Amino acid sequence: MEFLTDEQAAWSAVSDGERQRMLDDSVTPDCVYTDPASVSRGHRELTAKMQTTQRNFPGATFRNDKFAQHHDQAISNWTMFDGDGKAIFTGTSWARYGDDGRLAQMTGFFEPAP
Repeated sequence: MEFLTDEQAAWSAVSDGERQRMLDDSVTPDCVYTDPASVSRGHRELTAKMQTTQRNFPGATFRNDKFAQHHDQAISNWTMFDGDGKAIFTGTSWARYGDDGRLAQMTGFFEPAP
């Protein structure tokens, strides 16, 4: 499955302007993102997290392997690839969406790819 949401695509190697447009369109300004290593609140902190990910893994991209959504919530299984296309992480993320359909909260779990 190659379905990517704007909030996932924003993690890719895109310009700061494109990343901000994606976040404005798909993520609430007061969103909360958590994973085992961090907590990010709002667009500014989330953008910094995304930029750090690109510095640590240049050219990184995501692929949704499975995506299910109902009642303003979603869960996805995904794979993160480095710039050479090698799988480096797999994970599962849970999300909650606001009344306007934008991402309000996400919790990610991941481990190194097999």
